[in-house]
Amino acid sequence: MIEEHLRSTWDMLKASFPDGLPNELYIPLLCVLYEEMSDRNLAAVVAELTKKEYPLVYNDVLKAGEILSNREELNRLSWQTSKVKTLLESNGYREWLNEE
Repeated sequence: MIEEHLRSTWDMLKASFPDGLPNELYIPLLCVLYEEMSDRNLAAVVAELTKKEYPLVYNDVLKAGEILSNREELNRLSWQTSKVKTLLESNGYREWLNEE
């Protein structure tokens, strides 16, 4: 169950990935949203989206944080993160960023 304060994030993600989140976009999605959300909130909403266990997703969120500090890894994922951003932007990402 999605908490009310995560509803707009949930709606954006469901609209962006109506058929589910493809595996190849899982870590890139975590990287894109990492700097915009707390680790716990990000893990909660992505766990619900993917139907994965929260602790597993939380650990992957921490890995995404490590990737963001590793230029080589980030460059390796650049096409996937660009694809994620395009999908999110077509479903309200910019408006979501401006929410309080």
